[in-house]
Amino acid sequence: MTLLDTGLPTAADVWALWARGVADRRSPFRTPSIATVSVDGLPQVRTVVLRSAHQDDRQLVIHSDQRADKVAALARTPTLAWHFWNPRHRLQLRATGRATVATSGPAVDAVWERLSPHQRRTYAAHPSPGSPLDAPGDGLPPMAEAAAGRAHFCVIACTVDEVDVLQLARGGHRRCRLAWSADGWQVGWCVP
Repeated sequence: MTLLDTGLPTAADVWALWARGVADRRSPFRTPSIATVSVDGLPQVRTVVLRSAHQDDRQLVIHSDQRADKVAALARTPTLAWHFWNPRHRLQLRATGRATVATSGPAVDAVWERLSPHQRRTYAAHPSPGSPLDAPGDGLPPMAEAAAGRAHFCVIACTVDEVDVLQLARGGHRRCRLAWSADGWQVGWCVP
């Protein structure tokens, strides 16, 4: 049985898959790809770790280094496109929405406090993400300097407005779209 075999999915069905991606490190929905529009106007895609999924406020959340290209891109064009793929079930979810970047405040501080020292250390890298190096390396400082990463840490939240669900199957592909409106989620079939 697959997501689209029994009829149109509900928003709760889709958010349950994302919630599982947050909770289960082995879920294929844990590491989606996101796309932004670079400051040069070019599409940029990268793989991220889904950190939380909140159906009530329609938010998908990731963490980032404030110095990363995606943060500069979102400052200019604050939209994200998401791509989730489950190869076993041949299920693709694509989502789009408006993104916000939070760098300070109690909510960001609370997320930072829950990070392990190893996770904190990734935000203390120097030079900044994407900078050239003379030799292979990760730019990470000693573990003792992990706390310095707080200056670069941010939380990116995307309020999802549309979800496209595609189920590939030998007997025929199925596709539907969920679109947010003032009346809630509108769901309908579309051509795969």
